[in-house]
Amino acid sequence: MSEALSILPVSLDDVLARLPAEDRASLAWLPEAVRKEILAPLRDTPLDQLKVIEPDLIAAARRVMRPLLGATARLLAHPDSSKALWWEPATPSDEVDPIAAADIVAASRWQAAISEAVAREVHADAELLDAEPGDVAHAIEEAAEDPELDFILCGWAYLLAATEELRDPVVEPERLRAWSRNALMHTLLTATILRMQGFPVPTSLPGGAEVPAGVIRFLRAELRLKELWLFGSRALGLFGPESDWDLMAVVEDGTEPPDDHPMFQQLRRRRVDLFVATESSFAEGREIPGTLGHLVARQGTRVLP
Repeated sequence: MSEALSILPVSLDDVLARLPAEDRASLAWLPEAVRKEILAPLRDTPLDQLKVIEPDLIAAARRVMRPLLGATARLLAHPDSSKALWWEPATPSDEVDPIAAADIVAASRWQAAISEAVAREVHADAELLDAEPGDVAHAIEEAAEDPELDFILCGWAYLLAATEELRDPVVEPERLRAWSRNALMHTLLTATILRMQGFPVPTSLPGGAEVPAGVIRFLRAELRLKELWLFGSRALGLFGPESDWDLMAVVEDGTEPPDDHPMFQQLRRRRVDLFVATESSFAEGREIPGTLGHLVARQGTRVLP
């Protein structure tokens, strides 16, 4: 399993555990409410009807999350606590769909970046106005209530459902993949909206350079692998839910596989586009503008060694 897929977003219970004791006690009812009003509809609704229930999903998320939002806003009002609600290392089951897991990781990182951007902007305004932490918390709550940010609530609901599923699998893989894809799509839409409003949400994120679980091990078995590069949208952090993984495998001279090798088709089923170059051809091409080797070396991320 790749190191990237060992990073998962925190669960709702994890978020509550990070809050002050007084807030934890007042929100003891929340996990059950979320499971009833958000997780249950997502599990029971036919996949082709998920879009239909999204308005109800957003309303439920806004309703049950408002108390949690107040508690987290108070926490985020202190600059030294701005990352207190980020994900923790965890190890998903080997049975988890790797594409779904990668989309969940990406959605989690984008949501963390969005939360930090909103908190950072509010803190900057507060410093100009010499505001107190209570005023900062109120401003964060107001920012999160913006109707234009319904996408983030919908993305959060899908992300929460997918995260819970990774920890305790009960639904079919197709549903998990749909949840994770929708979580990333709604979160990316939110990032775009916030940028248009002037919030400092990044246009790309470090950490998009993950390879689906098992792919590296598979390539090591099939090729005399010397280097492995990820390039394209995944490496640049500009990927969407349907983006492929573009990989360049650099192999020992004289060991490149034929174009009809079955591994290419096997990888395509995992949404992986594999390109192969020998050590000498890659070393030459990376110095020549306009070649694939040059593009990979300039914009890609070396995964191995």
